[in-house]
Amino acid sequence: MFPSRPDIYTISPDLPFADTLAEGMIERFQTGHEFALSDCLILVPNRRAVRSVREAFIKVAGRKPILLPSIRAIGDVDEEEMEFLSSDIAFDIASIPPSIRAKERQSLLMVQVERWMKLNQRIDLAPAQSWRLAGELMRFMDQVETEGLSYEGLVDLVAEDFAKHWQITLDFLKIITNFWPAILEEAGQINPAARRDKLMKALIRSWDKKPPKGPVLVAGSTGTIPATRALIKAVLKLEKGWVILPGIDQDMSREAWQSLSAHPSHPQHVMHTLLDSLQLEREDVLEWQGTNDISLKCQLMRDVMLPSSALGEWQNSPWTRDKAQAQAASQGLSVLVCPTRREEATTIALIMRETLEIAGKTAALVTPDRLLATHVKSILKRWDIRVDDSAGDPATISQTGAFLQLFADLFAADFSPITLLAFLQHPFMSMEMLRSDYRQFVRHLDRYVLRGPRPTSGLVGLKKYAAQKTSDKRHPFPKKDYRSLTLFIELVEPIALAFDQGHRFADCLKEFIRVAEKLATSPDQEGADQLWRGDAGEALAIAISDMISECQSLPAYPAFEFAPLLKEMIKRETIRPKFGAHPRLSIWGTMEARLQRTDVMVLGSVNEGTWPAETQADPWMSREMRHLFGLPALDRKIGQSAHDFMQAICADTVYISRAEKVDGSPTVPSRWLLRLEALLGFLPEAKKPYLLWAEQLDQVGTYEPVQPPTPRPPVSARPRELSVTQVETWMRDPYTLYASKILGLSKLDSVDAKPSAADKGTLIHACLERFLKEKGAETGQAGVDRLLSIGREVFSAYLLMPSVYAFWWPRFEQIAGWFVAWQEERRGKINPVAIEERGLVELRGLNFKLKAFADRIDQTIQSDAYEIIDYKTGQPPTPKRVLAGYAPQLPLEGFIIQQGGFPSLKPGRIASLTYIHLKGGLEVAESKRPVKDVEGAILQAEEGLRHLIEIFDQRETPYLASPRADITGYGEYDQLARVKEWQNGLGASLESISREGDENG
Repeated sequence: MFPSRPDIYTISPDLPFADTLAEGMIERFQTGHEFALSDCLILVPNRRAVRSVREAFIKVAGRKPILLPSIRAIGDVDEEEMEFLSSDIAFDIASIPPSIRAKERQSLLMVQVERWMKLNQRIDLAPAQSWRLAGELMRFMDQVETEGLSYEGLVDLVAEDFAKHWQITLDFLKIITNFWPAILEEAGQINPAARRDKLMKALIRSWDKKPPKGPVLVAGSTGTIPATRALIKAVLKLEKGWVILPGIDQDMSREAWQSLSAHPSHPQHVMHTLLDSLQLEREDVLEWQGTNDISLKCQLMRDVMLPSSALGEWQNSPWTRDKAQAQAASQGLSVLVCPTRREEATTIALIMRETLEIAGKTAALVTPDRLLATHVKSILKRWDIRVDDSAGDPATISQTGAFLQLFADLFAADFSPITLLAFLQHPFMSMEMLRSDYRQFVRHLDRYVLRGPRPTSGLVGLKKYAAQKTSDKRHPFPKKDYRSLTLFIELVEPIALAFDQGHRFADCLKEFIRVAEKLATSPDQEGADQLWRGDAGEALAIAISDMISECQSLPAYPAFEFAPLLKEMIKRETIRPKFGAHPRLSIWGTMEARLQRTDVMVLGSVNEGTWPAETQADPWMSREMRHLFGLPALDRKIGQSAHDFMQAICADTVYISRAEKVDGSPTVPSRWLLRLEALLGFLPEAKKPYLLWAEQLDQVGTYEPVQPPTPRPPVSARPRELSVTQVETWMRDPYTLYASKILGLSKLDSVDAKPSAADKGTLIHACLERFLKEKGAETGQAGVDRLLSIGREVFSAYLLMPSVYAFWWPRFEQIAGWFVAWQEERRGKINPVAIEERGLVELRGLNFKLKAFADRIDQTIQSDAYEIIDYKTGQPPTPKRVLAGYAPQLPLEGFIIQQGGFPSLKPGRIASLTYIHLKGGLEVAESKRPVKDVEGAILQAEEGLRHLIEIFDQRETPYLASPRADITGYGEYDQLARVKEWQNGLGASLESISREGDENG
């Protein structure tokens, strides 16, 4: 097969692959000829490996100048690469159709997916789902073409014993077997994987005709792709062809080696498969460094990784018989078991930070766990360290990515207050306004327009509502800011119009970007310069440009589908900063680490399901179907992952970390870690207490727990006029009165507020007030109809809300019927003499005024005594609470009547205090009279109020926060009082402060 003994070598896992490769090449090729290296061509797996090998040559050469060999990536071949590798390939390349662009391919497949779903009456997928499904089809096509298979085998694949849904799946795959080839042929294009294979075959044919003059080396490839295996075979046929493989186990027993074909999850399975395809034996592979001496750690890990059929060899292992030998083999290896991912990330960051204390020392985190890598990067920033991450950062978390997503969400949510405010507060937003003017506009829009119940949806509703707010007497929306809002609406209206008129996706996206750039324009910078600056802006600019040019086949989508589709499209875009990363720290994925080595290697998240990753089921085929079709076993990915783990763990200094819990769920150690512990009988621990340091990193020294607030304002600043409900607040929670009446603080309405129970009570009170004050039918069905008509007017702003229409309105209908019947029942016995009337009385000698706003006061016709009525949509106070003085509202209203405080009423006797509990449920309403001794309750309330005034007229009396939490419940000012920080015993005892207040009066 080969002209002579092939030049095929391996580099042991305990040696740094790139450095050892460079040393060997300098030794072999540069001796006696200082420019010989420049004649060499090295083919490595990917572009990351290109950089690693280049840096290795510079490192090995030291301070001496060196002409580097040509280094090219096998996995990323293109026309320019091929023409560089062979000058006689131009004709063959010209005959190969161009590859279809990625987003164009996915959009065309997406159209086919949506068409298939409609024709077969399947579920309607959202466009974002169709885009993801098209992506899965792309990956399946690439896998089939990479493996050199034909779709013809799919026809007879489903046997009778397979589940019926597999037939449905194969019907769906007709998109790529029947329709897709015709689409490609019409466009004169082919799939990228097919073009890569054709280019590779053209290169091999070219080399057969005219071999390269200089040495050609394939280094670091495992040959998992058939095209790569063919290239390796072609290189070995060259007179000056060399192949250097990573980490072939030369010491494994022949029986174990030959069993590897049945163990795809073993790290040597890929190497065994490669040598079989080359028709070579393991003995044909030589050691690149010229010696077979490997470290004890490497020997140990090879035993750990033995296939299950060969585990009997453990019985004679030196590690089980000699503890000293086991300890020696585990030197430089440490296992860190952390409680959670947070502690794991902090521990790793500490190890990497410690490495920098030694000049020139390097460290790398190797992990497939992207969330762990993100945490480590974030923690390293506390030391102002920006680490190089081979996977980059998602473009969606950048400022430009966030801006585009928020802008798209704005149309999807029909300009709801929360999404509008989130977008307007983005730092890129400017609308050509000065920054100070723009920020004031957003603050005023937030304060005066967007808070409270949501206005009518859409741009028209927003503009109309804002116009009404400009005439608000209490808090008018400034007209200058209204003009700014109008400008914003005029800018974004073309996009809304494009959606309404059914413009195609690419046209809508083009208009979307044009308006986004306009909105981001400031007086001193164009919006395009603002949006597309930096690494993130550049990456997203290219991605958006590709979407507009390559997604012309996508139809029109409404706004609520456009936003998630756009977010799905940019989700996979990554940002790889070109500058600014620390030169001695790195974060690598498992494949990137295969050819690289640092002084300290940290293998992170070594848990089952993460490293190795859990085998994901093929969405298109079962395991047996994959085997019949000719696709590789799913477990092969575990074998590749195991090979990468073996390459990394054999470094001199290695830390293996794992978290016992991830996202609150217990984890299982990786199978390789369990094997290591089973073979050694222990897991080597780190000599330094990194985990303890991680725990102490955020600990603070001694601190003084926060105390409950005890504000004591001057007596002159304390309120001299309160309503009966404010007196009730004064009794329950003095701090609330202090914050509202003395500090003048009031709670802002929530943005896009949902109607609350308080709103329901206010609406029902307003309905009953109008019913009693306005003239019209009061009894029978006519009275009910009139009350319901009033309700529709009062509820009009809320009835469009589903929760109000479904829950509040049916209850009000019940209440309306009951109330009219109740009124009719009392007709002739009572006479309503005050409806929603104000009363005021001054307490002589105390310089204090008490006021009230009574819901209703009736007078009995026979005795002229008064009945004070209060409507409650919530739970009325209990008799015990009224008598204890914590609900003094009605007794104090009685006191005001007795003092002649209501202008329309003469002082008189109070017959009863009544709460009308308006439920609207199975029991529509209930009348409750909490006290029998009305006169006693009024007298007690008056005395309690006078006593309260006297106590708080003393300078040393504090306004305590929630002195009786069991009665107070949640208060609006609890956050201001920091109640949660001291209520559980962190601060001084609240009871002691209460006692102090009692002692003072």
